Amino acid sequence: MSKYFEWRDEYCTGDLKVDDQHQYLFKLANKLLVTGTSECKPIIMELYEYTRIHFKDEEAIMKEFKYPDLKDHKIIHTNLISSLNNIADQFVESEESRDDLVALFGNWIINHILNEDLRFANYVATL
Repeated sequence: MSKYFEWRDEYCTGDLKVDDQHQYLFKLANKLLVTGTSECKPIIMELYEYTRIHFKDEEAIMKEFKYPDLKDHKIIHTNLISSLNNIADQFVESEESRDDLVALFGNWIINHILNEDLRFANYVATL
C-alpha cells in the first residue's frame, strides 16, 4: 500500500495541543502503512493508548469551553475507541487486517477531524 496520510492545514483546529496530537496520530497511521504486518501489534497498541489520551485531552478542552455538543462528541469518541479495539482484538498478521485499520483511520480523518473536531473549532471561534 503506497498511500500515505498527509497532514493539511485544513485539519487545523486552532488548538496547538489538539493539532499536535492529531499530527502524531497521522504519523502512527503512516507507520502502519510502512511496517510489515508481523510488526504492527506494537504500533496498534501505541495508536490505541495515544488515542485514549488524545480523546481525554480533547474532551477536557471542550468541557473548559462549555461545548454544547460535548456529550455527543464523547459518544463518537467511545465508538471510535470501540472500533479500534475490535480491529486490534481481531488483528491477524495480514494485509487485510492492516487495511481495516488504515480504513478506520481514513474514515476518522474525514468524518471526525474534518467534521466533528472542526465543528468545535468553529464554536470556539464564535466566543
